[in-house]
Amino acid sequence: MVKIVFYKDLKGNALDAYNQGREKMYAMAEKELQKPRSDLICRLLRPEDIGSPYPSFSQSLPTLATPGWTTGGTGLRNYANTVTIADNRFIMINGVSDRSTGVSQIKISRSGSDTRIWNIQQIPDNEDNICYVDDPVIIPQNHQLTIQAYAVASQTEYIRFIGAVVEPVGLLLAGRRGEF
Repeated sequence: MVKIVFYKDLKGNALDAYNQGREKMYAMAEKELQKPRSDLICRLLRPEDIGSPYPSFSQSLPTLATPGWTTGGTGLRNYANTVTIADNRFIMINGVSDRSTGVSQIKISRSGSDTRIWNIQQIPDNEDNICYVDDPVIIPQNHQLTIQAYAVASQTEYIRFIGAVVEPVGLLLAGRRGEF
């Protein structure tokens, strides 16, 4: 079993994991899209990349009689309803930012299988409310992604997922200037 460690800065092990994840995404894209690296770009993750209909990660949690995984009204709250990652896009989630305390855990599922469960209770204690992981989640093109939250309070949450996307140049960005 892999022990996932949170880091408050993107350096050391967290930076190494990010760079390795980015390289894995490039390798997947080169192979599956049959394009050279010069025709691909790596950019920051946007809410829309993981199924948000809005350019914002904030979510309003339902009123709960007891804490729990919530979906809609009861159970697990879907931060990203099951969404199929767009064709020609490879996504990595390598961190979380949270400035509230209504959620204690995040569950990330890829193609119907639970991939990660992150306990994020310590994040609001960090000065900048950000934690990076040393074992990022990569979701290839045309695979399903679901992100769920364990709610401990009913409130609007401002959890932001930090990551990167590798895609062909021109799909969203025209050039390689803003590459990450």
